[in-house]
Amino acid sequence: MDHFPSPGRPSGWAPPNRRAPPSRRAPPNRRAPANRWRPAAASGLATRIGGRGACHPHEAIRSLAVQPETTRQGEKQTGRQGEEEPQGRNPGARSHGLTAEPPSALEPISQPASWRQIDWREHQRWVTVQGSPLNVVEVGSGKPVLFVHGLGGNWTNWLEQLPVIGQRWRAIAPDLPGFGHSPMPTGPISIGGYASVLKGLLQALDIDSAAVVGNSMGGQTAVELALSDPPLVDRLLLVSPAGISTSAVAPRLRMIRLLHPALNTANRWIAAHAEAVARRPLLKRLTMSLVAADPQRIPAPLAAEQLTGLGKPGFLPALEALVADSAHLQQRLRTISCPTLILWGENDPVISVRDAEIFHRCIPGSRKLVWEQTGHVAMFERAEQFNELLAGFLSE
Repeated sequence: MDHFPSPGRPSGWAPPNRRAPPSRRAPPNRRAPANRWRPAAASGLATRIGGRGACHPHEAIRSLAVQPETTRQGEKQTGRQGEEEPQGRNPGARSHGLTAEPPSALEPISQPASWRQIDWREHQRWVTVQGSPLNVVEVGSGKPVLFVHGLGGNWTNWLEQLPVIGQRWRAIAPDLPGFGHSPMPTGPISIGGYASVLKGLLQALDIDSAAVVGNSMGGQTAVELALSDPPLVDRLLLVSPAGISTSAVAPRLRMIRLLHPALNTANRWIAAHAEAVARRPLLKRLTMSLVAADPQRIPAPLAAEQLTGLGKPGFLPALEALVADSAHLQQRLRTISCPTLILWGENDPVISVRDAEIFHRCIPGSRKLVWEQTGHVAMFERAEQFNELLAGFLSE
């Protein structure tokens, strides 16, 4: 199995005698000095979706790739009927039958190594899906948990989750086609097409059913997978999913298309200076406030991972696809039959928190949590709290 650079490795590093396909090699003048250690992967999200402005991609990129194989500060919560419930020491966990501590029948999750201490080469590989290579990261064994990143993101959206969840479950995080290192699909991008890719990935990994965790566009894609292939989805955790108010972007798509080249150029500049941006409080606040409620809570190395890669080719067609799908998603939600937990940040600057109630009302038996002082990316804004919530949900 071939591997490629990971967070915390020099960006110019590559396995001996391994080279990327010609179209994916890094330009020689973009290599970092051998003694310079820098993040080599990043994730990101689109900003200002749902009627609040133009979208701005924060996408993942790596400097090198290899040839693919062929093969809690505060929270509000509502129960099933939507009433606000009393808060306690861990009200969100208790109100949904989730516990902050793992059930006594299970071994407690130990403090994992920081994602910066992990040799991610040991967990990365290429899986052929629908005739194209898909970059996939796997950690752990047991029941599978599939993590799906949002618009402009990649697998590193889940850096804080993979080491923790991988202690007890089989954590799987792919780059969707057109993002991260996965190439563009051969056909047009669509949310249904992305769901089909996830289905193909699960089949390639011999997985009959998985818990699916999706953020933003990844949540919308997870919903589509649950609708199109219900047996494949054991349960859903939707983190600020797109699919409702994102339809409001449609009238501005023409302007977004016109502005995209300039925005793409700006994003590439940020990507090239991600470490410097993340180390400077003002610049980190200006960039990360597009998705996070309090950027200063995000450590600089993790923030850099969210900024390093920008301008991936999948952004604009994926934006157009999620807007088109949003026009008719709401009326289909009532057919979802698996256990579903909806998590939103009260201060989400990307997709209005009002959408949380719509998802909750439309998905039968769903549960909803709204975390205060949290934005669009709860998984790394409040990583420890998020991991406890997810572990409890998976242990039900």
